[in-house]
Amino acid sequence: MKGSPERTLIYLGEVENLPEERQDPRPRLIARRGITLGWLTQAVENNTAEPEPFGNRWQAAQPIALPGFLLAGLDRIQGEIRQTEQMVENILQGEEPSDLLGARRYAERLSPGFEFVSSIYDESDDQEIEKLEFEAVQDGRTLAQDLWLKVAWLSFFEEDASLRFRFSFGMENYEDVAADLPRERLAARLCDAIFPESRIVTENPELRSALCQIIGIADLEYIERIVYFNGPQGGAQFHHDVERGHLGVIFAQLTGQTAWLALSTEALLAEIRLFLESADAERVMSSVSDPAIKEGLRRYQTHPERLQAELNDSNNETIEVLLNQVPEFFAQLVRHGHAYVLAPGDVLLLPQQSMHHCAWHSVYCLGDEMGEGLSFAIREVG
Repeated sequence: MKGSPERTLIYLGEVENLPEERQDPRPRLIARRGITLGWLTQAVENNTAEPEPFGNRWQAAQPIALPGFLLAGLDRIQGEIRQTEQMVENILQGEEPSDLLGARRYAERLSPGFEFVSSIYDESDDQEIEKLEFEAVQDGRTLAQDLWLKVAWLSFFEEDASLRFRFSFGMENYEDVAADLPRERLAARLCDAIFPESRIVTENPELRSALCQIIGIADLEYIERIVYFNGPQGGAQFHHDVERGHLGVIFAQLTGQTAWLALSTEALLAEIRLFLESADAERVMSSVSDPAIKEGLRRYQTHPERLQAELNDSNNETIEVLLNQVPEFFAQLVRHGHAYVLAPGDVLLLPQQSMHHCAWHSVYCLGDEMGEGLSFAIREVG
């Protein structure tokens, strides 16, 4: 299967450095939570080189971009997208999600398969706006309990209004969701009911066939769904989405634009080691004010073998700063082809085979528009 040519991206430390022949399209600021990393612009000419076979990329845990794959289906879901955008705007104005979902159009979508049970406020979680609990019902019988939609801010940064709508079930962060496929499927259906624009992915036979061919399986389903609204200064820090029983993640851009860094664990470790050997790293370390960060970078210079064991440590501030706050490292990843820009209709596939063999990724909002994106886990059927 062949995809559209990938868009060649150019990194700029300052927009004044942009050559005249690169003025169109205009450079886009890369900033998240008050940290500015530079500018990206797209090369005038597209990269027409023959891409590596997608199946090989998937097996190597490398990201796979499918530019424009869903573009033809966007017109059919514009009404649903506008309704969702209105709901998001109302939430940003302070209305409760549970009140908004009581509107007639949402009640009709939820009936007869789902019944709203209650809303929960977790006072210990400042990012959570509201958690809505549902039951799945059929012919007067309860099929499943404790299905939920969690509406939350993406960060604590005051200027970041990004939202996340996450669908799942059971005890968050404790329950093995892959062990209960029936409830995973029902939580996915709940997403379909509230965000029917999801069907651009879930009811797309061409996409399903392409993914099965890439992954090498007979059939699949989309579970553990998240609907994102990434706004200016928003996005996700470097992370992976490994979950037992899931093969990977598909991200589809519906509105707005996002910039991504995405690469395999192996490639990320190689890029970190390469950066620590560079003159850029020496300049960064000479300017770092936090002695602990400086000491940590020096330690990885001397003992690069520690990186693999410590990359997944969520409390490792040195790695977090390097991955998310150092413009020179961001620039290196762009130069080496690990950056992507997603526009409406674009798809990005992120293999997630294991913690040591997966596609790490980082997301930034491009421009002033808060855009909608779908992020669904992929699970093999059967």
